Amino acid sequence: MELGFQQKVSNTSSIKLVAFYREMNNLEQVQSITGGYPMDYITYQNIDFGTVKGLTATYDLRRTGNVRMTFAYTLQFANGTGSDAQTALNLIKQGEPNLRQTLPLAFDQRHTLKSMLDYSYLSDELYDGPVLFGRDILENTGVTFIFMYNTGSPYSRKDPNTDNLVGSVNGSRMPSVFRTDMKIYKDIFMKVGKDKKNDLALQIYLDVANLFNAMSVASVFSYTGNANDDAYLTTAKNQAEINSQIDSEAYRNYYSMNISMYDYYLSPRTIRLGLQLGF
Repeated sequence: MELGFQQKVSNTSSIKLVAFYREMNNLEQVQSITGGYPMDYITYQNIDFGTVKGLTATYDLRRTGNVRMTFAYTLQFANGTGSDAQTALNLIKQGEPNLRQTLPLAFDQRHTLKSMLDYSYLSDELYDGPVLFGRDILENTGVTFIFMYNTGSPYSRKDPNTDNLVGSVNGSRMPSVFRTDMKIYKDIFMKVGKDKKNDLALQIYLDVANLFNAMSVASVFSYTGNANDDAYLTTAKNQAEINSQIDSEAYRNYYSMNISMYDYYLSPRTIRLGLQLGF
């Protein structure tokens, strides 16, 4: 369910507010059956539920001169009894009863910001860019920046010595993520025949994802809250095993290299050069 309101600010800009609410029912979750025949067992039941509610505020600036821009902020609360079909499995294995309470879901992001800024030059009499040797060198050329920020998703923190839950399920938060993408493009319009409907539009672009090559965390180890340390090498209970190796220092180095291979980060800077044909 959504309820929105939009207000004109100027001839080329507006503000939009949208409140949303969503219910999720009859989701699948593991459940322990006590007193089952011929023994207790674990099965799947449609017992989970959750809610997602929040507010989105958007500022939209249509092309004004050479600039076009949007800015959106979302405040969201996603709570439920389970993020996936096996959320309760660890509790059941520890001999706990079928405990169910609403907690932050794994995809809950409290604050999300997304902004798009486009600066481009048009053509013919609308062109106001630099001229070189009588030619509009930046005609139909532009650059687009997309900025994205969101607070970290929840995870369940554990004690590395006892493996017990620290706090509550999904009671901890991963680091926030900030990312900037950039696209430089030039449109070339080609006439095909006398009918303008047959004209072709060729776009040459340079697309740079993660412009500043930020090391954004996608997941973390539950013992440390870090993406490159699982606490094995520093936990007291593991020191005897580590020191018993033929070369404990080499063992630590190789273990660290193995941990660094885990794909717990988002993609690094990626550059694409391409052509796009429209007709």
